[in-house]
Amino acid sequence: MVEDAKFKDLINQLNSLGYNQYQLNRIIEETVGTLDLSNLTIAQNNELLETLQGYVDFAIRCHNSPK
Repeated sequence: MVEDAKFKDLINQLNSLGYNQYQLNRIIEETVGTLDLSNLTIAQNNELLETLQGYVDFAIRCHNSPK
């Protein structure tokens, strides 16, 4: 039930920020308990999108921090 466009956008952003598929799968599985996203509840869907957005925000902050 994941909002396809938003989900794909977040996944693409995370890929661009250096996350690999294994890491993304672990984040998804830890958040909603499965990699099968076809039967997520609305709450699970929202939690997954919020979690992925949090990872995007964190990665952007890390990339933009002074070295």
